[in-house]
Amino acid sequence: MKEKQMRQKVSIINIFRMVFMPVMLFLVGETFFHWSGFSYYLTFWEFLPNLAMMVLLFTLMAILATVILKAVEAVVRVFNKSIDFKVIYAWMFLVVLSFVMVKMFKLWADSFMQIPYWNVTKYLVLAFILTASTVLAWKLREKLTAVITERFAPLFWLFIFISVCSAFVVIHHSVDSVEADVLERPAALNSSDGQSTRPNIILVSMDALSAGDMSLYGYERRTTPFLEELAGESHLFTRFYANSNFTTPSIVSMLTSKYPWSHQVYQLKGTIDEHMRSENMIRVFRENGYTTMAFVVNRWANPYQLELSGDFDLVIPDYELWVPHKISTFILLTANRLIGDKFSVSWWWLRYYVRKIFAAEVNDKSEFPVRLAFDAFFDHVSDSRRPFFAWIHLLPPHFPYLPPVPYKNTFAEIWEMPGEKAQWGNWGHYADSKQGKIDSLRKRYDEFILYCDAEFRGFVDKLKKRGLYDNSLLIFTSDHGDMFEKGFFAHNGPYLYEPLVHIPMIIHEPGQTEGSKVDTLGTLIDVAPTLTDYIGLPVPEWMEGESVLPAIRGDTLLSRPKFSMWLEKNRALNHPIINGTVAVIEGDFKLIYYIKEDRSELYNIRHDPGEENELKDEEPLVAQRLKSIILNRIRQINASRNG
Repeated sequence: MKEKQMRQKVSIINIFRMVFMPVMLFLVGETFFHWSGFSYYLTFWEFLPNLAMMVLLFTLMAILATVILKAVEAVVRVFNKSIDFKVIYAWMFLVVLSFVMVKMFKLWADSFMQIPYWNVTKYLVLAFILTASTVLAWKLREKLTAVITERFAPLFWLFIFISVCSAFVVIHHSVDSVEADVLERPAALNSSDGQSTRPNIILVSMDALSAGDMSLYGYERRTTPFLEELAGESHLFTRFYANSNFTTPSIVSMLTSKYPWSHQVYQLKGTIDEHMRSENMIRVFRENGYTTMAFVVNRWANPYQLELSGDFDLVIPDYELWVPHKISTFILLTANRLIGDKFSVSWWWLRYYVRKIFAAEVNDKSEFPVRLAFDAFFDHVSDSRRPFFAWIHLLPPHFPYLPPVPYKNTFAEIWEMPGEKAQWGNWGHYADSKQGKIDSLRKRYDEFILYCDAEFRGFVDKLKKRGLYDNSLLIFTSDHGDMFEKGFFAHNGPYLYEPLVHIPMIIHEPGQTEGSKVDTLGTLIDVAPTLTDYIGLPVPEWMEGESVLPAIRGDTLLSRPKFSMWLEKNRALNHPIINGTVAVIEGDFKLIYYIKEDRSELYNIRHDPGEENELKDEEPLVAQRLKSIILNRIRQINASRNG
């Protein structure tokens, strides 16, 4: 027995080789697989530091696995047992190699065809790989081990070389990023320039809050009692729209006053191109004497992700505003602190794996309590000696809908979609037979809105106690909505119906006591010019929006046609627009145009806010005119692109 144990004993370097090579082969396959998506909004040189970080993380995991295996081997030997690592090595190698080959085949096949019934087929492929690898690893363990350790030795040392080079790339990128932040930070004027008389600006945006689910806008459930009170002493916009149907492009439009087809941030993980980063309202405020602060809970809207952190005097990292209840979230928080914000693609990549591994976790509490962001604001606002601009972006009522007690079960029965696990799996298109589940999800969404409304009441009450309410311009809005009808749940995707893009907008002026309703059409790109105009600054020429201040003052404002768009399926980086959906709103009409299908829908959203009656055939002249507006803008944009 002892001779057998000694014969099968494997050195730590060979154990590392056994683990490291399959791990790196897996990463090679994943790199090609994910690059097909990352290439939509990153150049290879922007992707390279993130790839280097992933190489280091995978190398660390291989080292950790080696230590664990060596420890297991030592424990087993104490009991006069042995482990045939050759079988483990061969099995791991065969499994990983098979996965890489299948993924590469799927990536290639997806470029020209859809594999029938892939959601079922992939499990059959997985079962075949595991079975075949197990049999071959057992029968050919001696031969496979020899071949892999001897003939693939150059590949092992190549991976070692890549890991060493990756360490230098990560260090260089980290140093470069810190230096760039310092160089790009604009100078701020001193408060002694007489500008302290300008009001503070507090911009509060809630994620995925649709005007259609707010009692403030006539919804049947009483979801926003406090906002109704606030609107009684503020300006309430009845026709305000998001410029996209999901967070990143819509938030960038708000901050830059540019439509998505101009700022070219089409994807969830996109960042603002370095040539356009200086054109944002935060820099305008900072250069004119404002202390600028951001308390942003959603990672995909955080200034670090958007490459705008240099224009803020203070940015609270998003993970400091989370309360993890799940193992996966705890792991991601730890990874965030390890990786840092300069490797956001790496963080997303790791998030992809973590969520896959812990997909079965059960959770019924929100990990993003609203109060944390509000408390962080009050913790830091006293440090500002100049007038301040503070942006607070909350993740609730974004999915998953997990309202706390006492708001939970206000509209839904206790058994209806109670936790996160029950709610997942419904996102996107759904069959008519699932409408009952979707209706239950909407009840939880409405309860989440009720919770947010109550938390916002507490925030405003504290503003009053701190003496900030009467000397601040307070803006309340959202980045997009959520949808529970027409066979589509949540947001993103090709649709631009009212639940997705009609959002709230409330503006409360310092000392204002009487409310008004503003019927002027507006979108998020109008926020920046309105705020700039309000504090007496000229609106920069690069802003595509228009100030709605005249409408607030009671003047008639003949606004231009407004656009909302979903362009995620286009390559950014100055490529032409060839896919997606664009909606144009003018007067009472909204036309939704699907670019690739050359198909459009026309609605009178004033008289038919539910968009139940399509009017393209009844109003052909209106439909053709609005479609030509969209097509002309796309032609102009594409003509200026050199991609």
